[in-house]
Amino acid sequence: MRPLYEAGDYREAADRGRERLAGDPPYADLFYNVACCESLAGQKDRAIAHLRRAIELSERTRSFLEGDRSEEHTSELQSLTNL
Repeated sequence: MRPLYEAGDYREAADRGRERLAGDPPYADLFYNVACCESLAGQKDRAIAHLRRAIELSERTRSFLEGDRSEEHTSELQSLTNL
């Protein structure tokens, strides 16, 4: 997923990430990373759903949104939701 993200291929990165989410693994970081890729790919509804799941799995996810202001995707995700 990371090479695709770094290459700016956010849609493909999101697609690959969703494959890893099959079976609803208990990994908040994975849900968060997929949500970031989805947000950058313009897949807002999916991004919000996966961000919500990340927060359900770990409240620590909120700190990513609050502390990572330099990242375009986190500020956009934060503006899309009142999580």
